[in-house]
Amino acid sequence: MKKLSKTLLASAITAALFSSSPLFAQVKIGSNPTTIEAGSNLEVEASTPSRQVKVDKTSGQLTIKDGTEGLNKILVSDANGGASWKKIRLTDVTTFTQTSGIQLVIPLGNTLCQNGNVNPPACAKDMNLDGSFTITEVTSDVIIESLSIYTSEGNVAGSKNQFTIMLYVDKTTPGVFESVAFSLQTSNIVGCDAQSANVKAVLKDLPPRAAPYQIKAFAGAWSNNGTFAVVVGMGMAAVPGCGTTPSVGNNRLIVSVTQ
Repeated sequence: MKKLSKTLLASAITAALFSSSPLFAQVKIGSNPTTIEAGSNLEVEASTPSRQVKVDKTSGQLTIKDGTEGLNKILVSDANGGASWKKIRLTDVTTFTQTSGIQLVIPLGNTLCQNGNVNPPACAKDMNLDGSFTITEVTSDVIIESLSIYTSEGNVAGSKNQFTIMLYVDKTTPGVFESVAFSLQTSNIVGCDAQSANVKAVLKDLPPRAAPYQIKAFAGAWSNNGTFAVVVGMGMAAVPGCGTTPSVGNNRLIVSVTQ
């Protein structure tokens, strides 16, 4: 009898161990307490559908779904310790270089190649310096900077020549370019001259769209009070003998997008 009792007790303990483990390996609290995902060790479910906190039983990963979750978000706390997900603002910087150099002729007098509001004026010359960027978020900051090195030849004593560098972006309608920045460059050096130019544009909260935003750079003659036409070279020598032909890589667009 004692032997039988011991056998029954051992069987009962074994049955309890193996039958109880599935019951206590997973814990569910809150709504739907009898339903738990197969891969979870712990779940706390709110009354609002799909709102829950869970711990993966294999990786230990903690998942918090409160309706604020999303890609590239971090968990932050308010003053009372309440947690929620907030978007990380990421910055992407891209550099575009000039594909081929240009020469710009500045004739005598005032050409005054104006910076048109929509699409560049007919007098402007494409610098072959294009770029692009993509906006996916409602809140964004875009900085576009044009860095150029140019040479010029043609001034005489007491004279100066001027030209403009213009930046355009199709910021409203794809393919329709609008002015976003320009600068006026001046040279009064007799003979061969070399200078640098910088133009910067800042754009905020452009609307997200599927098509990338396109950037184009142009140059235009402004004025020349000398005695003959001046030639400006960007990505190439102004004229033979006016220094060496610079690399087109000296002329570039740097685009920084934070969103």
